[in-house]
Amino acid sequence: MLEFVHELRLDPYLYLYHDLYWRGFRTRRFKYTVLGDARQGGRPWQFYDLSDDPYEMRNLIDTPASRELIARHHRMLRERLIETRDHYVLAAAFGMPGLNLWE
Repeated sequence: MLEFVHELRLDPYLYLYHDLYWRGFRTRRFKYTVLGDARQGGRPWQFYDLSDDPYEMRNLIDTPASRELIARHHRMLRERLIETRDHYVLAAAFGMPGLNLWE
């Protein structure tokens, strides 16, 4: 399942995009999100084991034991962004190239 947010914030004269926005990929057991701006791209931000931590209290993003699972979810998110033609800028991570990067 793909989740995404790119909200607008109200300015008295204009609608402006938030500086940072995120995308996420959720499987039956895990939730993975990236956060970034339109220039450098989303970087790994959160990874939760929803089976062991349903209230998302322990972010496992920096846990070495979770690195392989996080990389797999990053790959799935990247593939889904391509599949859905999402223009979200994704930074390179886990040996995978970035996506929709500015030149």
